[in-house]
Order: sequence, then structure tokens, then C-alpha cells
Amino acid sequence: MLNKYILPVSILFCTLPQASFAQVSPHERLFADRVAILAINDKCHIFDDGEKRALYAFMMQARGNLLKMDIDDQRIRLLAAQAKNGAYAHQCNEPLIQSEIERVKKSYKSWRMQISTDYKGSVRTWHVKRGGVDGWRAYQDIGNNIKAGFVVKDNAMFFAIESVNTNYSTARIYFRDIKHYQVPRTNGKLMAPLRNGALSANASQIDKAITKERVNSKPRNGILISFSKDLNQQLLGLDPRECFEIELVTRNGNVEKYLVEVGDMLPAFALGAEF
Repeated sequence: MLNKYILPVSILFCTLPQASFAQVSPHERLFADRVAILAINDKCHIFDDGEKRALYAFMMQARGNLLKMDIDDQRIRLLAAQAKNGAYAHQCNEPLIQSEIERVKKSYKSWRMQISTDYKGSVRTWHVKRGGVDGWRAYQDIGNNIKAGFVVKDNAMFFAIESVNTNYSTARIYFRDIKHYQVPRTNGKLMAPLRNGALSANASQIDKAITKERVNSKPRNGILISFSKDLNQQLLGLDPRECFEIELVTRNGNVEKYLVEVGDMLPAFALGAEF
């Protein structure tokens, strides 16, 4: 898990006012720490693309945990603003800052060596597999022997759905329009987004299934339904407490509906994207 490798950074002691620091919980402190180290990078430009992607995922995971604890979004924004302002006040060459930068870089190297891990949600689990057996990198099992998540192709990640049922002709995904509907639909269980506040995306390609037991074995029978890479950013921006809905359409017009729990999709994607 992330906390095993990326521990809270101590710059929070210097970024938040003392009165504010005394009032934050450990989970809020972790979030503010991760915001602060990203702010340091904005000022000092010391992390590469992989490190920045991972740090952003860690920060969003910590933010998601606060949302799951029903922490008010206004308080979360206040913590982030305080952490950023405090971090910007520091100089890039300060010993404390340099020490934390070095520690984060070492932690990142350990984290990215993971071959597989699981990110458990309220109902579903994101499985990350980076062993190179097949093209799957991060996925959920959504029922009826169907997996949904991210596959790698041509050094890029695409959202896809795989099923042993070859009778599907296409697929659609419905997800909340976060620009116009800021409050997610959630009650701690799997719930589809409201259609009157949802955007949709159609599948772009259907290929043979890619899941394999071993590197040298043949892929299982079935189909892989893929979506445009442009969909990634929209899905990764969803609230970890909500779901998005998949519609699979059979050749005779029947529609089957499945739900994907957002959960820790962003950190799962970040680790899966480490090539």
C-alpha cells in the first residue's frame, strides 16, 4: 500500500501555523503533507514525471480518505491552502526541504518496484498487476466473469472491459459530469450516476481477450472492448466515493449494466502506469 512507502513528510511542522497544526487529525495532517511536497515541487521543480504522477495520486488518495470520513470540503480546501502557502515560504536549498526531497525519491523507487498490490474499496477492489504476463495493469472484477480497468497498449493506458461472452457488440460508460454536478451520488454502496447529470462514452474498438495465466500461455477466449485514451482523465477525476456505470450491448440488442467503484482508481492507475 502507499503508506508503506510514502510516509507523511515532516515539512508540515513548518508549513501550517502552530494553532492550525494542533487542530488537525492525523488523516488531515497526511493530506496536508502531500499537498505541501507537491507545492515544493511547483516552486523547485525537483521531481520527474513519474514521481509527480505518483505524488499527485498519493495526495488525491489522502483527500479521498477525508471525503470518506465526511470531512467538509471547505475544510479540505483550507488545509490545502495553508499547506501550499507555508511550503511556498521555504527556500529550495533549505536542509529540511532537501532531506524530504531525498527521502521521497528513495520511497518512490521502492514503491514502483511493486509487481502487484490491491486497493480495497467499500465494495470492490482495484487489482494492480505489473508482472508482464498480459496487458492488464489495473482492474476490478465487476461480475459475470467480466473485468474492467486499464490495459497497456503502445506504451499508453486505455480503459477496457474484458468478457468471455463474445456476443457483445459494443459498450457505453456513463459517469458524472463533474463540471456541472459537483456532488457525487453515494451512500457507501454501489450506486449508478444519475443519467440527467451524466456524460457518456462509447467503445472505440473490440479485440480478442488478452488475459493469460502465464507469459507463454495463450490468452483466454473472449473479447476486449476498449475506449479512447481521452476517457482516462474524466474517469480519474471522479470522486472516490462514487461509481460509474457500464452498459454492455449484445448483438440482439439486450443491455446489461455493471458498476465500477471509483475508490482508489487513481493510485491504482499511477502504479499500473509505471513501465
